[in-house]
This record gives sequence, structure tokens and C-alpha cells, in this order.
Amino acid sequence: MLSLGDYTSEAAGRIGYYNNDNYMYFQTNGGERVRITSNGSVGIGTTNPSAKLSVTSTSDGDVITVTDSDGTCTLNPESGGSWSCTSDKRLKKDIASIDDSLSKIMDLRPVSFKMIAGGDTNYGFIAQEVQKVIPEAVSTLPGGYLGVAEGKFTPYIIRAIQEQQNQILGISNFSENLSQRLTSQGLEIQNSNDQISGLVLKTDANIKTLEDLQKSVDEQFMKIQNSLDTYNEILRSAQDDLTLISNFNDQIIQTDEILEQISADVKTLADRQDASDDLIAILQAQMDELKKLTDQNLKLAQIEANKNEIDLIKLVLGVDRVKDPTDIDIIGKISASGIEITGTVEAKDVKMESLEMEDGKTSGKGKIKSGDTSAEIQTPFASEDAKISITPRGDTFDRILFYDDVNEGKSFKVKIKKATDEGDINFDWLIIK
Repeated sequence: MLSLGDYTSEAAGRIGYYNNDNYMYFQTNGGERVRITSNGSVGIGTTNPSAKLSVTSTSDGDVITVTDSDGTCTLNPESGGSWSCTSDKRLKKDIASIDDSLSKIMDLRPVSFKMIAGGDTNYGFIAQEVQKVIPEAVSTLPGGYLGVAEGKFTPYIIRAIQEQQNQILGISNFSENLSQRLTSQGLEIQNSNDQISGLVLKTDANIKTLEDLQKSVDEQFMKIQNSLDTYNEILRSAQDDLTLISNFNDQIIQTDEILEQISADVKTLADRQDASDDLIAILQAQMDELKKLTDQNLKLAQIEANKNEIDLIKLVLGVDRVKDPTDIDIIGKISASGIEITGTVEAKDVKMESLEMEDGKTSGKGKIKSGDTSAEIQTPFASEDAKISITPRGDTFDRILFYDDVNEGKSFKVKIKKATDEGDINFDWLIIK
């Protein structure tokens, strides 16, 4: 055991290390305050930390306080454990309300995911997507990776709920006003009905002639007609209100359908964007690989790996007889065991098994042995100005053949970038000057 401090008094403060249990402790006023266990866990107020950092308090209240130049945050485990951070108006300036929160919340995409390093399924957001909507909630962490402070979503969520509630109240007020109008119109209709039912055709006691009687009847019928006109007007107004309600409901249905279609379109665009990103990544990788090959100035000369012969003859000489009547046009195929030519031959296609000049061979076969990366070909026709073709015969084991190290008039080498132990790589070669 190693101890620093006053070891003679239990009430004294000291720092100690126990070899047997392999832990370090810090003691003040006769009590252990901090312990560091053998696995690196730190306990404050506890001798048995259950996590990398365990903080225990025997009294009710805040147990952790974090402070920087902008304010202070405290953690109280009571009621689910919530952080309380500085929010006093006296410490703030440039205070402004948040607008258009509902559209921002609608633009966020909650996702499920697993970390590449491992672990269970988590739920949250993609920092790059949040950065486009609420950039102040995204910051760059050590290592250059982006992080999201999801606590900064809270003001936007509350404001979005308020905006949505205002929309709901607007619809509710409209419905209430409409209901009141319909109720009022219903009372007017009832009153009109009462008036009509209460009408009684009666004659005045002073009526003495038929003309006076007709006049009295006409007045009674006029009252009935006026009541019916009022009744019809109320019905038309009610019908207009019902039509307005129907149109309003249709608009709500159409809006829901449009929102569903927009959501589907956004998902389709996102899927296409993901597919495009994957394709761009593949193309970029291929371009990088091609650039590496180009930067090495490889003289790549691979021709149809599945063919053992190079098509060079189907001799069609296009010669103008007017210019030289002694020339011969040949249409078709010439077969011969040997052809001697002292001049120049012009041909579109030539096919042969091998070609040999007086000074040496211009074609042949070669082999890169298993475990090697090159094979040297001896020929006096090796030249930087010559066209050299390499055609694999059989399996190349995913290796690309190319020629290099041209020794003028003596030799050249056929190479692969990486040796293989799966077998020999056979090939044909041809030099055309």
C-alpha cells in the first residue's frame, strides 16, 4: 500500500494506492471522496463505480455542474435526470421569435441506423441533412466529423406546435361561425313557417262589396308570398354554406393527397440521389484507378484475351489499274505456305499464324512463370517506335499484361504489376513497325 498525507489520523486527508485490490483513492476529512478502480472507472462519492464515471450524492439536489464563458448547466437525477442551463433574460441580447418552424421540422428526416464501428440500432438524424435545415444545430467534432445537438431542436418543435395549433384554431373558428350561421338561418326558417301557419284568411267587418273582399284576400296572399320569398332566400343561403363546406372538405382531401404525393416524390428523389451517389463513387474509383495506370505510362497492349491468334490477313488490295496496269486486284483469300514480297503490301486485314523477317522473328510465344512479374523477349525488332501487341493465352489470374523496358534492337519485357502463384501466364506477342 502507498499513501501520501497524514496516515496516523482517519480524519486527515490523504491519497492512497492499494496493491492488493489495485485501486487509488482520495480522502478528505476522514472520508473517501474519489476512487479510481483497476479498470480505469472513476467513482465520485462511491467506492464501486458502475460506469466509466459514476457520481453519487447522499443529499437531494444537483450532482454535476458544467460551466464555460457563456453560462452554466447542472444535472439533477430527480424526475428522469434533466439538465438545467443558464437562460436568464438578463444574460441575453438580440432576442427574436423563431418563424417558419413547422416547415423546418417537416424538412427534417428522422432515421434508424447502425454505427459502422458496431452496436445496436439507433435512432436520430444525419448531420449533413440537418445542416441544410437548421445549421446552428450542427458542429464539427474532433477528427473532422459532424455532430448534431438535438437539444437545439426543442425551440423549433415548440414553435411548430404553436403554428399548427393556430391553424387548428382557425379551422375551428370557421366551423363554429358556420354552425352559428346555420343555426340562425334555421331559426329564421322556423319563424317563417310559424308566420305562414299563423296566417288566417278573414274578412273585415267593414267589407260590403265584392271589390273590398278581393282587395282583402290579395293583401293576405301577398303576406304569404313575402314569407315564402324569405324562406327561399334562407334556403339558398344555407345551400351556399353547405356547398362552401363541401368545397372546403374537398380542398382538405386534395391537400392531403398532394402532401402524400410530395412525400412519395421526395422519397423517390432521395432514393435516386442515393443511387446516383453510389454510381458516382464507383465511377470516381474507376477513374482514380485509370489515372494511376496512366501516370505510370504503361504501354498496355492486351488484345482479346480469349483469342490465341491475331487476325491480320484477309488481303484486299485496292489498286487503281489506270495508274499502274501491271498491278493486280485480289478479291477473296490467298492461301500459301510461303509468300515472298520485295515491295510494299497494303492491306485492310491480314491473318497469319506467325511472321518472320530475314533478320529475325517479329512474333512468337512467351510465358511469365508463376511467382515472377516479367518475361524477357529477345528480338532484333524491339524498338520504342514499333507497335507491340500482347495477347494472353488462357487464364491471366486477374492480371493485366503490358510491355516495358524496350532495349533497342535487342529485347523487351512483358510484365504484370503483381506476381501470382496460381500458375504460369502464357501469351503471344507481335511487333509491327
